[in-house]
Order: sequence, then structure tokens, then C-alpha cells
Amino acid sequence: LPDTYITISPQLYNAARTIVPAARVCLIPQGVEIPERAQGPSDEMRRSQGYSPDDIVLLFVGGICERKGVDFLIENMPRLLKHNENVKLLIVGPDLEDDYAENVRNRVDALGLTANVRFCGAVDDVSPIYRFCDMMVFPSHLEGFGNVLLEAMAHELPVVSRRLRGVTDSFITDRETGLLFDNDDEYIAGVQKLIADQEYRKKIGNAALEAVTRDYKMSDIASRYVELYTNTVNANDD
Repeated sequence: LPDTYITISPQLYNAARTIVPAARVCLIPQGVEIPERAQGPSDEMRRSQGYSPDDIVLLFVGGICERKGVDFLIENMPRLLKHNENVKLLIVGPDLEDDYAENVRNRVDALGLTANVRFCGAVDDVSPIYRFCDMMVFPSHLEGFGNVLLEAMAHELPVVSRRLRGVTDSFITDRETGLLFDNDDEYIAGVQKLIADQEYRKKIGNAALEAVTRDYKMSDIASRYVELYTNTVNANDD
């Protein structure tokens, strides 16, 4: 049996401690590379994707499957468009469940959203996309961690995420480093707040970058693994 079980979120840490001895469980979250801060928004990339300066681009990154809740984003687009007709939704990620993905696309057509919702498919490097979008929206129902949120935050992108207790709320402080929601109304309110207040978007994005740099920088997370492996080997040698 392993000497130590590594978990990546408080929720998984607590769950593991009900199965194996607590002394053999540790928590080391996932990490993220911090991009150069001076890059700024990629206006050229934004134009190349057909977005205008007046568009508000909401970004989702993840596989298209029921667990990720992409349908939630589609169903709530009409409510957002009532307040701002320039809201766009960019969905980046592969189809993981073909029937579900087809149903999602059919709802886009049925709701008349083809001009406002774009499916980008799988992308090798999402970094340029993070840089030109206005916010990240994440309605997933179940995650071990949610690393794409850290990636977005590292690019100073404000995130609006479903509150997954012991997971997303472990690295997003609501209304400080991001916005958390539990239902449709809270999601709409959070997105609308970020749309209406550009300074608030910037404030949340800056705070997100600072939090990720402090607690989730890849080199620091790697050091924690090295320390764990070293201590484990030394203990076994003794």
C-alpha cells in the first residue's frame, strides 16, 4: 500500500480520511504557471475571432458533458442578452458525450443564439484565449479541483464559478478573488455585475492573480511534492 495518499482539494482530503488512516493522507492542490503580467489583452486575437470591442466575451473551458453543466450556460444566455445584447459565449473544449453535446447545440439553435454562442472545440494552448475574454464562467456540478479556473485567474480573468464546497470555494474567495454562485439568479447577478462595472472586473482579476501567485504557483507546488517524496524516502530508510 502507498505510504501517503495525495489529495488535491479539501473535499477529496476529507473523503480520503474516511477510508484510510488520516496520518497517511495529505493535501497538495494543483498548481499553475503564471504568465508574464505585461502581456495585456490580445486585441489582435479578439478581432481574429470576430469579436468587436463592444462585445462582452464569456469563456467556458472544459469538455462538453453533462457533469460540466454547459447546458446551464446556454439556458441562461437569453436572460443575459435582455440586459446586454453584446454578450457572447465562447465554449472551448471537446465533445465528451456525443448525445449531450448534440442536445446543447440544438438548444443554441432553438433559442436563437447562434450569433452569440460559439463552439471552438479542443485547443492545444488556451492562453491566448484567456487573454482576450472578459470573464470565465464555470457551471460544473462535480470537480476534483477545477484547474482551468486557476489558469483563468493567473491571466487576471475574473471567474464566475458554481460553488463546489471543499473544491472551488477552497481557492476562490467569493466577491474578492472571484464570484461563486449556487443557482441561476446568483449566476446572472454575478455576470451582470462584472459586465456593468469594468473597474470591478479589473479589481477581481487583479486579486485573483495575486491569490494564485501566492498559493498555487507551479514551482511552489512542485517543491511541496519534492519535500513529501524526500521525507517519505527518508522515513522508509530509517
